[in-house]
Formats: sequence, structure tokens, C-alpha cells
Amino acid sequence: MAWKETVRVHLGDILLFLVLLLALLSGTILAFLLPGEKASEALFYRDDTLLLRFDLVHPDESVPYEDTERIEDPASLGEEVLAAYLIQGEMTPMTVALSEEGVAVLESGCPSQYCVGLGYTMDARRPIVCAYNHVHVEFAGAAAEDSSSGPDIIL
Repeated sequence: MAWKETVRVHLGDILLFLVLLLALLSGTILAFLLPGEKASEALFYRDDTLLLRFDLVHPDESVPYEDTERIEDPASLGEEVLAAYLIQGEMTPMTVALSEEGVAVLESGCPSQYCVGLGYTMDARRPIVCAYNHVHVEFAGAAAEDSSSGPDIIL
């Protein structure tokens, strides 16, 4: 009988917990089902130094900066590659590429290879980071700056 009394006394708390849990699960599921935001450019940084501005709409208008070298034959890295650059990370060089699917790190000297495993992306909610090389990618443009779609945070 004690458990029935405990449930009756804490019924409001239990219901509140279930409603909050349902809301959290719904938000998480929606975040995965909503289409990703597509940006117009990808900015590659080593710490605070801009290395490369990849124009995702017009690859020929991409701008390399410090410690960045254009790869003249990007097709040698794969049929889908439209443009490719060799950027110098903090520890090792990295090969980054652009295809119709987005940008990707194709090669890196980092031990974990997480940055390479991410594959191609244009989704501002799915950034590319190589902690070993201190390199990260930020997506910019109209779609990436539009905060009206999708959740701001997922707990």
C-alpha cells in the first residue's frame, strides 16, 4: 500500500517529469528530421587565422589566404571534387575539398581522423573541427545566418 500512497502524493511531479521528457525527446527527434541549413561559404581557420574562404556556390571564386595552396588537379582526389586546397594545420598539412555535397577534409595527419570521417557537409549545424591541427570550419551566408529555422540548442 505504501507505493500507492507515494504515487498519489507525487503524481504531479511524475506527470511534470513525463511532459518534460516528452518535450525533450520531441525536440531532439525534430532536430534530426529537419533539413540542414545550407551555407554559401565555408571559412577555414587555424586558431584565429583565416586560411581559406571556400565559395560553395562559385568554387572558382574561393580565396586562399596564409599557409594555403591550391591543388591544380582536384579531379585527382576524386570525380566529385570541384576544388581542393592544401592548408597548413598547427601540426600537419591537411587536404580540404569542395564538391556539390559541401566541404570536407580529405587528408589530415591527425591521429584520430575524426575530421576526415565527417565527410562532406554544407550544414551549419554540423561543423568540421580538427583539434589536433587547431583547424575549424565556420559556415557563413544567408542560410547559415538565418536563425529562424531549427533549434538553437539541444540538451
